[in-house]
Amino acid sequence: MLVDTQPNDGTKFARTMDGKINFDAYRGLTGTVTWADMVIDIAVVDARQRYGHLDLQVTPISGHGLLWLERKNVHLFDDPGLEPPKPAPLIEILLEDPPLKDSTVVETPPVSTADAGLMSLIRAVGARIK
Repeated sequence: MLVDTQPNDGTKFARTMDGKINFDAYRGLTGTVTWADMVIDIAVVDARQRYGHLDLQVTPISGHGLLWLERKNVHLFDDPGLEPPKPAPLIEILLEDPPLKDSTVVETPPVSTADAGLMSLIRAVGARIK
C-alpha cells in the first residue's frame, strides 16, 4: 500500500505565534544535501530570509566550510515547519493580594455535620427556654 505524502513545497516554515518566520527553530538541526551524486550530512548554522526565500547556512558534519542554500534544497531530519507554532514560554509570578491593613481575618475551626446539627438543636432549645 502506498501512502501519498505531501512533498515539501517550501511554503511551510517554522513560525512564531505572531506569524513571523522562526529562524531560531532551524539553528542546530541536521539533515542532508544532495550534491551531484553525493549525499552530504549537514548541520544548520544559521537562517535568513532573502527576497522571499528562506536560506539556511549549512556546514558538513564531517569536514569544514559554510554554504548558504535555499531551504527547498536541504532535507531536514526534523522539519520544524511541519509543526504548529509554539507559544513562547511565559515567565509569570502570581502573587496573592495581601490582606488589607484595616480588615480582620477570623478563622473558624472546621465543623462536622454532626456538630452543626447539635449546635442547631441547642440554639433551638435555648430560644424556647428564654
